[in-house]
Amino acid sequence: MALGRLRHGQMLDQDQICEELNVSKAPLRDALIKLEAQGFVSIIPRRGVVVEPITEEYIRNAYDIIGSVEGTCAYKAATLITEEDIVRLEELNQAQILALEEEDYNTYCQLNLEFHQIFLAYSAGDLHDFVLAPIKQRLYDFPVRSYIKEWELIHLHEHERLIDSFKKRNPIAAGTIVRDEHWSFSVHSKFLKQFYPELIKEDL
Repeated sequence: MALGRLRHGQMLDQDQICEELNVSKAPLRDALIKLEAQGFVSIIPRRGVVVEPITEEYIRNAYDIIGSVEGTCAYKAATLITEEDIVRLEELNQAQILALEEEDYNTYCQLNLEFHQIFLAYSAGDLHDFVLAPIKQRLYDFPVRSYIKEWELIHLHEHERLIDSFKKRNPIAAGTIVRDEHWSFSVHSKFLKQFYPELIKEDL
Protein backbone atom coordinates (compact mmCIF):
# COMPACT_ATOMS: atom_id res chain seq x y z
CA MET A 1 0.00 0.00 0.00
CA ALA A 2 2.81 2.41 0.86
CA LEU A 3 4.32 1.92 -2.61
CA GLY A 4 0.99 2.42 -4.33
CA ARG A 5 0.94 -1.13 -5.73
CA LEU A 6 -2.48 -1.76 -4.21
CA ARG A 7 -5.24 0.45 -5.56
CA HIS A 8 -8.22 1.67 -3.59
CA GLY A 9 -11.11 -0.73 -4.13
CA GLN A 10 -8.80 -3.58 -5.14
CA MET A 11 -9.49 -7.06 -3.79
CA LEU A 12 -6.40 -8.57 -2.18
CA ASP A 13 -5.04 -11.89 -3.38
CA GLN A 14 -4.13 -13.41 -0.03
CA ASP A 15 -2.43 -16.45 -1.56
CA GLN A 16 -0.17 -14.20 -3.61
CA ILE A 17 0.67 -12.05 -0.58
CA CYS A 18 1.55 -15.14 1.46
CA GLU A 19 3.81 -16.34 -1.33
CA GLU A 20 5.54 -12.98 -1.81
CA LEU A 21 6.10 -12.45 1.93
CA ASN A 22 6.81 -16.11 2.65
CA VAL A 23 4.29 -16.24 5.50
CA SER A 24 1.39 -18.51 6.35
CA LYS A 25 -2.23 -17.39 6.28
CA ALA A 26 -2.53 -17.12 10.08
CA PRO A 27 -0.15 -14.14 10.57
CA LEU A 28 -1.50 -12.54 7.40
CA ARG A 29 -5.04 -12.83 8.75
CA ASP A 30 -3.95 -11.22 12.04
CA ALA A 31 -2.29 -8.37 10.13
CA LEU A 32 -5.40 -7.83 8.00
CA ILE A 33 -7.60 -7.65 11.10
CA LYS A 34 -5.33 -4.91 12.47
CA LEU A 35 -5.41 -3.08 9.13
CA GLU A 36 -9.19 -3.26 9.11
CA ALA A 37 -9.34 -1.78 12.61
CA GLN A 38 -7.20 1.11 11.34
CA GLY A 39 -9.38 1.67 8.28
CA PHE A 40 -6.93 0.51 5.61
CA VAL A 41 -8.96 -2.48 4.42
CA SER A 42 -12.39 -4.06 4.83
CA ILE A 43 -12.87 -7.79 5.34
CA ILE A 44 -16.00 -8.87 3.49
CA PRO A 45 -17.37 -12.28 4.56
CA ARG A 46 -17.25 -14.91 1.79
CA ARG A 47 -15.76 -12.37 -0.62
CA GLY A 48 -12.34 -11.39 0.64
CA VAL A 49 -10.42 -8.28 1.61
CA VAL A 50 -10.70 -4.96 -0.21
CA VAL A 51 -8.44 -1.90 0.03
CA GLU A 52 -10.48 0.97 1.44
CA PRO A 53 -10.45 4.31 -0.40
CA ILE A 54 -9.56 7.44 1.53
CA THR A 55 -12.56 9.74 1.33
CA GLU A 56 -13.23 13.39 2.01
CA GLU A 57 -15.33 12.37 5.01
CA TYR A 58 -12.43 10.35 6.43
CA ILE A 59 -10.00 13.25 5.96
CA ARG A 60 -12.38 15.69 7.65
CA ASN A 61 -12.95 13.33 10.58
CA ALA A 62 -9.23 12.57 10.87
CA TYR A 63 -8.35 16.26 11.02
CA ASP A 64 -11.03 16.82 13.67
CA ILE A 65 -9.77 13.93 15.82
CA ILE A 66 -6.08 14.80 15.54
CA GLY A 67 -6.79 18.50 16.06
CA SER A 68 -8.87 17.84 19.16
CA VAL A 69 -6.26 15.59 20.77
CA GLU A 70 -3.17 17.58 19.81
CA GLY A 71 -4.93 20.88 20.57
CA THR A 72 -5.71 19.67 24.08
CA CYS A 73 -2.12 18.51 24.51
CA ALA A 74 -0.78 21.88 23.36
CA TYR A 75 -3.16 23.64 25.76
CA LYS A 76 -1.86 21.58 28.68
CA ALA A 77 1.78 21.79 27.59
CA ALA A 78 1.73 25.60 27.54
CA THR A 79 1.92 25.78 31.33
CA LEU A 80 4.12 22.72 31.83
CA ILE A 81 6.72 22.78 29.06
CA THR A 82 10.32 23.37 30.12
CA GLU A 83 12.59 26.05 28.73
CA GLU A 84 14.84 23.28 27.42
CA ASP A 85 11.98 21.80 25.41
CA ILE A 86 11.05 25.21 24.02
CA VAL A 87 14.63 25.65 22.82
CA ARG A 88 14.51 22.18 21.29
CA LEU A 89 11.28 23.05 19.46
CA GLU A 90 12.98 26.12 17.98
CA GLU A 91 15.95 24.02 16.88
CA LEU A 92 13.70 21.42 15.28
CA ASN A 93 11.68 24.02 13.42
CA GLN A 94 14.82 25.63 12.02
CA ALA A 95 16.13 22.21 11.02
CA GLN A 96 12.85 21.51 9.22
CA ILE A 97 13.20 24.74 7.25
CA LEU A 98 16.69 23.68 6.18
CA ALA A 99 15.49 20.19 5.24
CA LEU A 100 12.77 21.70 3.06
CA GLU A 101 15.27 23.99 1.35
CA GLU A 102 17.41 20.94 0.58
CA GLU A 103 14.31 18.93 -0.43
CA ASP A 104 15.27 16.28 2.11
CA TYR A 105 11.73 15.19 2.87
CA ASN A 106 12.64 12.07 4.83
CA THR A 107 14.61 14.16 7.31
CA TYR A 108 11.87 16.78 7.33
CA CYS A 109 9.28 14.15 8.23
CA GLN A 110 11.35 12.75 11.10
CA LEU A 111 12.01 16.22 12.49
CA ASN A 112 8.33 17.07 12.27
CA LEU A 113 7.39 13.93 14.20
CA GLU A 114 9.91 14.80 16.91
CA PHE A 115 8.57 18.37 17.09
CA HIS A 116 5.03 17.17 17.77
CA GLN A 117 6.15 14.45 20.17
CA ILE A 118 7.76 17.02 22.46
CA PHE A 119 4.55 18.79 23.41
CA LEU A 120 2.39 15.68 23.08
CA ALA A 121 4.54 13.98 25.72
CA TYR A 122 3.20 16.32 28.38
CA SER A 123 -0.23 14.71 28.33
CA ALA A 124 -0.78 12.24 25.47
CA GLY A 125 1.49 9.46 26.72
CA ASP A 126 1.10 6.44 24.45
CA LEU A 127 -2.05 7.89 22.89
CA HIS A 128 -0.12 9.14 19.87
CA ASP A 129 1.41 5.77 19.02
CA PHE A 130 -1.79 3.79 19.45
CA VAL A 131 -4.42 6.27 18.22
CA LEU A 132 -2.98 9.20 16.28
CA ALA A 133 -0.09 7.51 14.45
CA PRO A 134 -2.30 5.04 12.52
CA ILE A 135 -4.61 7.88 11.47
CA LYS A 136 -1.64 9.94 10.25
CA GLN A 137 -0.26 6.94 8.37
CA ARG A 138 -3.62 6.52 6.68
CA LEU A 139 -3.56 10.18 5.68
CA TYR A 140 0.00 10.46 4.42
CA ASP A 141 1.78 7.14 3.95
CA PHE A 142 -0.57 4.71 2.16
CA PRO A 143 0.36 5.41 -0.52
CA VAL A 144 3.30 7.74 0.08
CA ARG A 145 2.48 11.12 -1.44
CA SER A 146 4.57 14.00 -2.69
CA TYR A 147 5.24 16.88 -0.34
CA ILE A 148 3.93 20.34 -1.20
CA LYS A 149 6.67 22.75 -0.14
CA GLU A 150 4.42 25.81 0.11
CA TRP A 151 2.06 23.89 2.39
CA GLU A 152 4.85 22.69 4.65
CA LEU A 153 6.20 26.23 4.99
CA ILE A 154 2.78 27.31 6.24
CA HIS A 155 2.91 24.50 8.80
CA LEU A 156 6.33 25.70 9.94
CA HIS A 157 5.00 29.22 10.38
CA GLU A 158 2.24 27.74 12.55
CA HIS A 159 4.98 25.98 14.52
CA GLU A 160 6.68 29.34 15.12
CA ARG A 161 3.47 30.82 16.48
CA LEU A 162 2.94 27.74 18.64
CA ILE A 163 6.43 28.11 20.10
CA ASP A 164 5.68 31.77 20.83
CA SER A 165 2.51 30.77 22.69
CA PHE A 166 4.57 28.33 24.77
CA LYS A 167 7.07 31.08 25.59
CA LYS A 168 4.20 33.30 26.75
CA ARG A 169 2.63 30.40 28.69
CA ASN A 170 -0.61 31.01 26.82
CA PRO A 171 -2.63 27.76 26.76
CA ILE A 172 -5.60 29.21 24.87
CA ALA A 173 -3.40 30.43 22.02
CA ALA A 174 -1.47 27.15 21.91
CA GLY A 175 -4.59 25.00 21.76
CA THR A 176 -6.25 27.24 19.18
CA ILE A 177 -3.25 27.27 16.84
CA VAL A 178 -3.05 23.48 16.82
CA ARG A 179 -6.76 22.68 16.74
CA ASP A 180 -8.21 25.50 14.62
CA GLU A 181 -5.30 26.19 12.28
CA HIS A 182 -2.70 23.43 12.10
CA TRP A 183 -5.30 20.66 11.90
CA SER A 184 -8.12 22.62 10.28
CA PHE A 185 -9.61 21.01 7.18
CA SER A 186 -11.10 24.30 5.98
CA VAL A 187 -7.91 26.31 6.53
CA HIS A 188 -5.86 23.86 4.46
CA SER A 189 -8.49 22.89 1.86
CA LYS A 190 -6.49 24.45 -1.01
CA PHE A 191 -3.55 22.15 -0.37
CA LEU A 192 -5.69 19.13 0.46
CA LYS A 193 -7.11 19.38 -3.06
CA GLN A 194 -3.57 19.14 -4.41
CA PHE A 195 -2.53 16.39 -2.01
CA TYR A 196 -5.54 14.14 -2.77
CA PRO A 197 -6.43 15.12 -6.37
CA GLU A 198 -7.85 11.72 -7.29
CA LEU A 199 -9.85 11.28 -4.11
CA ILE A 200 -11.55 14.55 -3.22
CA LYS A 201 -14.17 15.07 -5.89
CA GLU A 202 -16.35 17.67 -4.26
CA ASP A 203 -15.52 21.33 -3.76
CA LEU A 204 -14.01 21.71 -0.33
